Amino acid sequence: MKLSKKTSVVGGGVLVLALIAFGYGRAVNTLPELKIPSPKMPRPNAFDDFVKAGKAVKDFEEIGEAFSMRPADGAKIYSRSEKEALVSQNREAVRLLRKGFAHPYLNPPARSFTTLFPYYTQFRGFGTPTESEGTDRGGAGGLRLRYRELA
Repeated sequence: MKLSKKTSVVGGGVLVLALIAFGYGRAVNTLPELKIPSPKMPRPNAFDDFVKAGKAVKDFEEIGEAFSMRPADGAKIYSRSEKEALVSQNREAVRLLRKGFAHPYLNPPARSFTTLFPYYTQFRGFGTPTESEGTDRGGAGGLRLRYRELA
């Protein structure tokens, strides 16, 4: 089958326009080369102390259950002596946490959307010890332990 000259010219023009459109689309959607400078991390960095403290926490799950303001149905009710034992087990973690408070904090930079931050889970475990710090108020299910005496 023979194509007419007009059809060949139109087809060639459409092909050229498609190639131009494709080339333009690629040029517009090309990611720029960015050089993002990495910040100078402070030495000592509180981040390092907090990560060490998070790794030093013992019985992370049990601490959450023992100091929960709303325990789950059927959950174990911890006595004061059991809570004090949990606190004394984590004396080193509390010491490392306090050590970090004296230093500047700078989180290492994340350079990818897929970067995971597993240390934030460990940091969350410090909410209970720091919140529980203070004097013994007793009653209303809110036992307060003296963490300052332990650290």
